[in-house]
Amino acid sequence: MEFRLLLVRLVSCLGVENDEDFENFLNSFANLKGVTLRTEDVANATLYLAGDEAKYVSSQNLFIDGGLGVVVSSFKMV
Repeated sequence: MEFRLLLVRLVSCLGVENDEDFENFLNSFANLKGVTLRTEDVANATLYLAGDEAKYVSSQNLFIDGGLGVVVSSFKMV
């Protein structure tokens, strides 16, 4: 099943009707309160890793999830 279709079905089962409600639902699980992941956050991390400032960074998995992976232990890297 396509991920987007699965996500749409999950959201409808949760009773979430719009993007703001969905963001609030996800944010309720995160340990960083008051912030929401945006496209720019991922872009900034990518620019950092591609830039000179990251010249000593190697073999790292950079999780840009607001701490959700730490709080919800069922989210595991495969």
